[in-house]
Amino acid sequence: MDYILKNYWESAFDSLPDMVSLQTKNHKILKANKAFNEFVHESPGSVVGKKCYELIFNRTIECENCPAEKTIANNFQHNTEIAINDRYFIETTGPIYDEEELVGIIHSFKDITKLKQTQFALEESKTLYKDLFNTTIAGILVNKNATIINANKQAYKLYGYDFEKQDLNGLTPLAVIHPDDVQLSIDNIKKNATGSNVYKSVRKDGSIFYAAYQGSYTIYKGEKVRITTFTDVTEAIVYKQRLEESGLRYKNGVIASSLAVWDRPVNPPGEEWWSPKIYEILGYDETEVEASLATLAIFVHPADKDEIFRAVENQKNFGCSYDLEYRVLTKSEGYKWVHSRSNNILDDSGNIISVAGSIYDITARKIAEKALKDSEEKNRNIVDKMLDGLLIIRHADTMQILFANQAVLDISGYTQEEILTADYTKLFDTSSLELVEKNIDLAKNTGDTTSFETIVITKNGERKNVIVSGSALNGSGNRVILIHDVTELKKRDNEIKKLKETMRLGEILVKEELITNEQLRNALIKQTKS
Repeated sequence: MDYILKNYWESAFDSLPDMVSLQTKNHKILKANKAFNEFVHESPGSVVGKKCYELIFNRTIECENCPAEKTIANNFQHNTEIAINDRYFIETTGPIYDEEELVGIIHSFKDITKLKQTQFALEESKTLYKDLFNTTIAGILVNKNATIINANKQAYKLYGYDFEKQDLNGLTPLAVIHPDDVQLSIDNIKKNATGSNVYKSVRKDGSIFYAAYQGSYTIYKGEKVRITTFTDVTEAIVYKQRLEESGLRYKNGVIASSLAVWDRPVNPPGEEWWSPKIYEILGYDETEVEASLATLAIFVHPADKDEIFRAVENQKNFGCSYDLEYRVLTKSEGYKWVHSRSNNILDDSGNIISVAGSIYDITARKIAEKALKDSEEKNRNIVDKMLDGLLIIRHADTMQILFANQAVLDISGYTQEEILTADYTKLFDTSSLELVEKNIDLAKNTGDTTSFETIVITKNGERKNVIVSGSALNGSGNRVILIHDVTELKKRDNEIKKLKETMRLGEILVKEELITNEQLRNALIKQTKS
């Protein structure tokens, strides 16, 4: 019987995913579990008599602010978050008593590296999309319930408001639309009109400009909002008016307290046992629920039930241990995510007499992972709604494209797969590559966004006039390139220049009486229709 109890304890102890050791008051290790031995690269039993700070931290003296010393001083449990090499842990110490006398310490390290990495990735994602949000040359408005709740730097610049004061927030979007076009804007929003709609817009100082707006709905912080992107098209409208006057037609173009173990006797069958921590995770008192598979069946999420009970049956019938993540329903906190591991307890003949294991709460990690995913999906949605093309490139010899939004694909004619397997230099005219690199490096060194005009070569060889804006992403070494297609604008510019030249020559000919005014007018009309 003593052998079975000893075997049970060691098996349950070794099944814990956390590093756990029992120590004397002077930090000498009496026993350590499998996870501890593996972390310090020692064989079972070889750590006994050694001091924890020698094995874990490679120190010759006690650690500063040692939680074990605090436990010895006041008999309380103590926790602290620490980093060891490139991993992160919650270090916990608790007292061990012999009757009422403190005789030792239970010392555990819970690995929270995945949680920390997810938190870091979430912060990096937020920083990345904040940079993208504020470096685009298009204005962006986020509207909720007909009120502006966020706007990027370019929106403030175009409307003439103060970015530092955030004085666009709280205004209705119609406050920046000229009264002449307010009703048209309302009608288009009600119809959820797609494409680009041009409205006469009003700056803070009352001056007027024309902007092309494009909006769509998305979910932001759990609520429905409208994302609107816009660019200043005043120059194009002026060209349009000039061309129309000339007869041309225009077309609009995002541990002690943590040790939760259980035991399930199988041969012979007996009462299942759960440690107090399991009840704490579930939010119940030990007198409220029975420790049993039947109880587990009640608490496990319906979508996870088949997997967990298939694993239980496989262990019972074939001795297969399991390592699973699943959801359990708590008394008052809804569902929690837990990570559960099991281990077989054998008798002298190698037969399974019991199954023991552990669970621990991983809800925080799952929430962080979901928050990261939601943030990336939300911000990706915003970026893909932009009118301008956006590239993120790895600034290395390969010049690999890491990301391209839908506008880049529309401008270049490439598919997403084609664009991500190429380097960005194939998009630009070879004569302009040096200019592109020079301006991106300038942005890195000064922190400013630089803009310049160049040529994009499409998949079918068409040359498009674009304005490129380059900037560096903070800390990553990668680069952002924003591409604004001005091909149609350039065409209209050339048409006006040709028309002006024809008029200039015609006026000379009329003056010399070589042609009549009627002949000049017919020639201009013919040219505008060609």
